[in-house]
Amino acid sequence: MTKKIKKRFKEAGVHPRFLLEENTIWHVYMVRCGDQTLYTGVTNDLQKRIRKHNDGTGAKYTRPRGRRPVVLVFARSIGDRGAAQKIEYELKQLSKDEKERLVIEYGVPTEPCRYSSIQNTGDIH
Repeated sequence: MTKKIKKRFKEAGVHPRFLLEENTIWHVYMVRCGDQTLYTGVTNDLQKRIRKHNDGTGAKYTRPRGRRPVVLVFARSIGDRGAAQKIEYELKQLSKDEKERLVIEYGVPTEPCRYSSIQNTGDIH
């Protein structure tokens, strides 16, 4: 995006980031942490987000060494950020057993690994 266009957005009170979000696909995901807990989040770039979790620069929950590495076990493409956050909230309300059943029934279809399974996301049902 050029400086001229950015300036016009700024004058109009619109941050250019918001215009880009309209075409961005958001994902809700779950990772299994090194201590076997499950972390749920949303992102518009799964590969980058998993890498950040594993680098210790992701969510505060996954930063301690005992919680790394994380492995992607569930992911669904949602569409917009608001819808992804609503589903994230609903998933976080589930008990650990309910989350485990969800992962078993609808999780990443191949043997989970740190990066290669990320493309195996489907639409939410």
